[in-house]
Amino acid sequence: MMVESEDSSASQTLSGPPQEHMCEIDLRGYHACTLKINRFGTAVAIGTHSGDIVIVDYTTKIIVKELKGHPLPVSSIDWSNDGKLIASASEDGTANVFNVETTEILCSYNFNSCNNQIHFHPRDNNIVTVLKPKDSSITSLKLDKKEEVKYEYRQKPQLSEDNITTIAYSQRGKFLIAGTNKSNLILFDAKTFKYVKHMKQANNHQVRQIYVSKKKDLVVTNSSDRYIRVFKLHSIVNAKAGEMVAYDSRYSDAVSKRNYMFVGMSPDARYVCAAENSAHEITIWDLWTQTVATPLRGTVGNIPSDLQWHTTRQEILTVAGGKVHVFGRRIVTTMSAFAPNFKEINDNFIHEEEEGEFDMGDEDADEPIKIAEDDVEVDIEALPLSDMPWKSDDEEDYDLNEAEKHGKAPLIMVPASLENIITYDVDDDSDPEYDRLEPEPPVKRKRDDEIFRKPKLPDFSNINRSRMSESSSTSADTRLPKIKRARYQ
Repeated sequence: MMVESEDSSASQTLSGPPQEHMCEIDLRGYHACTLKINRFGTAVAIGTHSGDIVIVDYTTKIIVKELKGHPLPVSSIDWSNDGKLIASASEDGTANVFNVETTEILCSYNFNSCNNQIHFHPRDNNIVTVLKPKDSSITSLKLDKKEEVKYEYRQKPQLSEDNITTIAYSQRGKFLIAGTNKSNLILFDAKTFKYVKHMKQANNHQVRQIYVSKKKDLVVTNSSDRYIRVFKLHSIVNAKAGEMVAYDSRYSDAVSKRNYMFVGMSPDARYVCAAENSAHEITIWDLWTQTVATPLRGTVGNIPSDLQWHTTRQEILTVAGGKVHVFGRRIVTTMSAFAPNFKEINDNFIHEEEEGEFDMGDEDADEPIKIAEDDVEVDIEALPLSDMPWKSDDEEDYDLNEAEKHGKAPLIMVPASLENIITYDVDDDSDPEYDRLEPEPPVKRKRDDEIFRKPKLPDFSNINRSRMSESSSTSADTRLPKIKRARYQ
């Protein structure tokens, strides 16, 4: 069995959701608690309980970098747009920005609050936004100017009792969307850090997580009422302030009423996945067909602490039990697709080449280098006799000997060579008995009118005259007497 593989590009995205558990990433003794995949899908930043951040190459599943700077477990990680910086928040209330190449800490901030969420601006690497759940405040850090800007929303009477629980940037970084514990969605301008408006998505319940898709501008919300709602970004932007915004679709478990903790979306914005808070099980919904795909089940007894869909592949990564699990698709090789004489081997062996087995042309060989030839002058008037085109019916009308003597001939003649032409001498071929025979008289050719004779057509004028004479007679009813034919005995 082979694991389905693909390149890290959006054009190479496979069709269909993940089907089964593929592997676990070896962390060399680290205990994982959160993860984040970069925009290109080539590296995974994993936060550990020891406060270190390990960067894993996704293709080889090997640790390539280790970032140290937090004494307590890491609560949130985010990559910059170019993949050169990593921002992290820890349980000790600090937020650090690392240089991935040099593993150095560029800047560090202390917020005196745990369980902070940290996000890079999708288009500006100099802006880092931090959410402090302790006082429900949002602060943007300008790294180049070392300034802190706070988002104000408490002055609105409708939001005076709301506490922000989660935040997320729009796809292009124009807006910052925040969810509250009163089921409100607050829209901020990410450029001016100003409040724009707020709208309500349902009754009073907490918005746990907001996820923005990479394509089609979809916004997915996970709420405490056990519903996962999918909105279109333009419906949120165009909604009236304070009113309820209409969702595009809504999903939940109608039978067991499962409580979901984390949500994600596929790179093509077709599938939505969610992880339970009581078991390592992932539910996937198809937005196109409005159906539920086959659920994914991980290790029994482990509760997931983070989930993310790969940015370019149809693979889901989860953190459960301190390990990073990868769910994906597999391809089972069918032997009927190979040649009849194909044999599958388990161990390598030395092949003994038979004579003439690999004597075919090399398809991968380079084309031979063509040497430039010198120009050749061609005389189109004095064409050689061997190159003259000719037809067999022109031999009788043209003397080949004269053509060879003068070196010229019409363009319709091309004899290969005059040496192959057989000449006959009249004296040598004469036969005395043949000469005494009298020549046969020439056969007279018949004319066309003698070969094809026209049939004689009847004369219709006599018939018309006889009919007119019969009509003019007085005895019109007279009949001709029947002629009795004699019987032959």
